[in-house]
Amino acid sequence: MGVPLHRSIARAIVGKPPYLKVNDLNKGARADDTLETLIDREIEQNLAKKHYSSSRSLIRVKRSTIMLSVMFEQMVTRGGNSIVGAVSKSYEKPFAAYHGWATRTAVFASLPALPTRAKLMVA
Repeated sequence: MGVPLHRSIARAIVGKPPYLKVNDLNKGARADDTLETLIDREIEQNLAKKHYSSSRSLIRVKRSTIMLSVMFEQMVTRGGNSIVGAVSKSYEKPFAAYHGWATRTAVFASLPALPTRAKLMVA
C-alpha cells in the first residue's frame, strides 16, 4: 500500500522529513563547530545558498518547526474537525514568502485533500 495522500501533501510542502534535514546538518559540521562557525565557513566558501548546504538545512528545520507549531496552535484554537484553515495559516508564516506563485498555488489547491482532524490524530 502506498503513502497516504495527506502524508504525501505534507512531504511536498515541507520537503524532506525533519530527521533527514538534521542529518544533513551533521554532514557539513565538524566536531568543534558551533552554528556560528558552521554558517561562517559556508558563507566564506560560497556554500550557504546551495540547496545541499548545512545552512539551508538549518533554515528548513527552523521553518518546518515553525509550521508545525503554528499548525497545532491553530488546531487547538480553531477546534472543529477540519485542519485546512490551520494548515493554510501555518504554511503562510514560514514558507509562502519563499515559494513562487506556482508552488503556493499547488499547496493551496491541495488543501482540500487533507484528512480530517480525527484521521490525522489516528495516523
